Amino acid sequence: MPAWDSSKEEDCVEISNLLICGAHLLKDRFTNNGQIEKVLEEIRKQPFTYFKYITLKYCYLRDPAKFKLRLDKLNERAAQLISGIDDVRQKSETFHLLCDFLGAPDIPPAVKRSVYVKLYGGNPSNAALDKLTETIGFTDWTGVSIEHTLKRRQMRPVYAVA
Repeated sequence: MPAWDSSKEEDCVEISNLLICGAHLLKDRFTNNGQIEKVLEEIRKQPFTYFKYITLKYCYLRDPAKFKLRLDKLNERAAQLISGIDDVRQKSETFHLLCDFLGAPDIPPAVKRSVYVKLYGGNPSNAALDKLTETIGFTDWTGVSIEHTLKRRQMRPVYAVA
């Protein structure tokens, strides 16, 4: 496998898409591959962005027991970034990060509550917070919509019939 140029700070959408598809289709067999682990580690070392968060988190969630420490650090990094911003609605990337952070299955409710209260105040009930976390995220952490999207692309004809 040729070396991946990790010196670039911008997001590489193609690499992210390949990693997410590989993790979805092959699950922990993919993420436990030594070469893939190296690529994930290189992404983790780069400046933090929403797309890197989603890519790493999706891959790590295929084997959450093995990647628990990395998931915890990744979530902590996201919480710090979100909590340090006055108005998350100013940048789309920050708002998306907040929504997917709150909707993530591996983050304890107490942590979600803490981030929410720091940003918006109040004292939301457990039921309200649960309802919010069920509907707010942009990412399907289970991969069901990825499966649907891949199947739809397979069924799409290559040439349109006139």
